[in-house]
Amino acid sequence: MYLWVGEIIVSCIAALAAIFFFVQAGSFRDLSTNPLDIGSRAFPRLIALLLLAFSLWQIIHAIKRTKASNESISFGSIPTVAAGIVIMAVYVYLFKIVGYFYATPVFIFFLQWVQGSRKWVSMAAISIGFALFAYLVFVRFLGIALL
Repeated sequence: MYLWVGEIIVSCIAALAAIFFFVQAGSFRDLSTNPLDIGSRAFPRLIALLLLAFSLWQIIHAIKRTKASNESISFGSIPTVAAGIVIMAVYVYLFKIVGYFYATPVFIFFLQWVQGSRKWVSMAAISIGFALFAYLVFVRFLGIALL
């Protein structure tokens, strides 16, 4: 498959997701009592519009490059993709049972391993560091409980 075809496909999927999220954000309840408050719909809709704009820009950019570039891409090895899908399924299952802070480092660790990393200390540091960073930002700083 040519690279520009893949870019168009991914950009179309992102544009459809942006439209979906824009419509879904319209169903958010507005709980503010301040008439000057923009409400809970504004930020998600802004992000959806930005995603749509960038997706359309990427589609146009990819179409312009069709004749200039016939670089092809491969999808990698099927076992690597299959292992990634299995790890993702196990992550979703573990997430429901043990929660975010235990499942996520395990998921990140094994995903790095499937992608070919074999530096165990680095893999563990990245996995634990990301979970620690998420804890500090969301739980401690923003006060959002991640399950």
